[in-house]
Amino acid sequence: MSLPKLQTSLDKLEARIAEMNAEMKRIGEQLRNNRSESNTKFESSAQDQQARHGAVRADIGSMRGDLNNMRTETSAKLNSLEKRLMGLEETVKSLEKSLREA
Repeated sequence: MSLPKLQTSLDKLEARIAEMNAEMKRIGEQLRNNRSESNTKFESSAQDQQARHGAVRADIGSMRGDLNNMRTETSAKLNSLEKRLMGLEETVKSLEKSLREA
């Protein structure tokens, strides 16, 4: 092989190497951009889930409060009914006693 042919081959190889380096640089930039987009999407998704989690916890807290209120109201009504029933029982006993005496 002659020297000019070798020089031409070397020049072509250097050009191909330069193209490959440029391509590797573009690929690296694309990977960084893709990674950045993925990170942004992940962070957004994580924030959405945290917001949903907070909303669900707030709803559960509200439901617990409602349940406790319902229990308290039911207990108060039950106590009131028991007192009324005891009063009625006393009245019935009193009536029975007065009927027996009459």
